[in-house]
Amino acid sequence: MKKIKTGNNLKKTLKSKTSLVLIDQAMVSAANFLTGVLFARLLGLEAFGVYSLCWILVLLLNNIQISVVVSPLMSLLPKENESDAPFFLGGIFLQQFIFSVFALMVLLGFSIIAGSMLNIKLLSEIWIPFIIAASLFLVQDFIRRSLLALGKFRFAFMSDSVSYIGQLLLLFFLVFFVKGVTLNMLLWVIALTSFLGGLFGFELKKSYVIRKSVSFRFIKESFRFSKWLLVSGVLQVVAQNLPVILAASFLGAASAGGVKASQNLIGILKVLYQGLNNLLPKEASRILSLEGIDGLSRYLVRQSLLWSSILFVAILVIILFPEFWMIFVYGPEYALYANTLVWFCVIYIVAFFEIPVFAYLKSVGKTRLIFDSSLLMFVISVILTPLLCYWWGLNGVMLAMFLTTSSMILYAGAGAYHEHKRWKVNRS
Repeated sequence: MKKIKTGNNLKKTLKSKTSLVLIDQAMVSAANFLTGVLFARLLGLEAFGVYSLCWILVLLLNNIQISVVVSPLMSLLPKENESDAPFFLGGIFLQQFIFSVFALMVLLGFSIIAGSMLNIKLLSEIWIPFIIAASLFLVQDFIRRSLLALGKFRFAFMSDSVSYIGQLLLLFFLVFFVKGVTLNMLLWVIALTSFLGGLFGFELKKSYVIRKSVSFRFIKESFRFSKWLLVSGVLQVVAQNLPVILAASFLGAASAGGVKASQNLIGILKVLYQGLNNLLPKEASRILSLEGIDGLSRYLVRQSLLWSSILFVAILVIILFPEFWMIFVYGPEYALYANTLVWFCVIYIVAFFEIPVFAYLKSVGKTRLIFDSSLLMFVISVILTPLLCYWWGLNGVMLAMFLTTSSMILYAGAGAYHEHKRWKVNRS
């Protein structure tokens, strides 16, 4: 069996492949951005709003998947020795199978409930392609992240190329050669390209061994690591997407479409967020084991200063001309949401610091603090967002999002600082 790259063996691979990971994430983020633009232009505000509301559930499930499956893979695999790594990966793949069954049941339940009780009429027409597209999207996302975690960067890049670039090519084909494009068609495009990209998961067969007793022991280990991440991930997704949900509830589906369009426009910068999320947790765990807590802190501070500076310059280009960008990208009907774009620019600058802070807490095993900060964010969001939405409309919703995001980062950052001081005291 091919050796798994863990511990010290991972160092050389990470350093030599960092640029490919960032290129891969740049491709994914750019494709997601263009896909969002095409969806918004093809569907119009109301249908795009319905799609955005439905896809919040997919984002929620994806966050759960990252918390209970991917995060343990990223943070615990570098600590495993080479003889145990295949069995650890076997446990991870069993977890993914269980999660996939759970996700399928949730998607089916949502389609039934939302189509009848919530009176989302369009969902009755799209529920089959929606469930298939969402399920295959989640599987492909797990495969791409697993390939990255195992250092199989070339296969991860090919999987993402087929899935995301293929998706764009098919969308452009629909734009130029098909009249009356519907949401149903667009969901089938996501399903097909996610399936084709997921075929590269066969490369993972060389890396894992499922042996019931051993694999379940590693499942328990990863669950102990991820239990707080799971709850915190759910709370974060709900709190972060509450603006879209409330915009639809108070102001109509068209407003939800406008908010999501603004978020998608600034979302092109997710190349920094997702790229660092794919690299920092693994590298932080490795540096902690090699250089100790001081080396970990120095590394994360350097990365924070570097990437936040790049992010600030990129956001400045958008924040100075928000109405121009909304009209240029989406068309005149989206110009009303230029102010929402400015809010998202400010929020994204604050939210960036979640990445290094959470990477630190995961490395030192203090995932409970991530849960606590996410719970704080959720509670403040549930209290503030409806009130501010009632008083100030969409601006109130965005103000609430800024305050709740800031509260989470400040609380988690204070916890990380306290934990750092405790480590230094114990060492002395």
